[in-house]
Amino acid sequence: MEGFLEKPFAIDEWVMDRIDRSKKVIDLSSLFGILSVLSDFGIIWPFIAFVDMLLRKKKVSKIAYELGWAGFSTLLANRLLKHITKRSRPERRSKKPDWVRESSESSFPSGHSAAAICAPFLLGLSWRWKVFGVLVGLSRIYLEDHYFSDVIAGFLEGLILFKIGREAEKLVFEDQRNENK
Repeated sequence: MEGFLEKPFAIDEWVMDRIDRSKKVIDLSSLFGILSVLSDFGIIWPFIAFVDMLLRKKKVSKIAYELGWAGFSTLLANRLLKHITKRSRPERRSKKPDWVRESSESSFPSGHSAAAICAPFLLGLSWRWKVFGVLVGLSRIYLEDHYFSDVIAGFLEGLILFKIGREAEKLVFEDQRNENK
């Protein structure tokens, strides 16, 4: 697997070149930096879930399960995949804001992207938060922390973990309903 991901794919280089060109017209590093920082370690999702819980009167136990699954499943899956692939980060072509954390581990897949897709889908958030998740992934490419293919793999990982988490949630909460009868 390491050899397969050792070099960026042609699409990765093409996307990086387009981003370089766009930065000459308008630099969105600060905007994308904010998105990236907000999604570091999934810190934004508990806040969004809390507000959503208040607005939709969702049960705390379901929110806790969904946040726990989204957080721990993406963390564990990412650690495993990054350990297996050991893909190098993109070579930095431009400076990103100093206040954006430097990524230190393997590039493939993007953990920010996986969490940014898994969390809003599992929490049942509106389409706006799902778009926010996609923008988080794009921020990782724009800031040159990930290749395009890393982010796409992270999105796929997030969707797979969402589906598994949703099925497990049905089992867990179905058992609870049966016990309460």
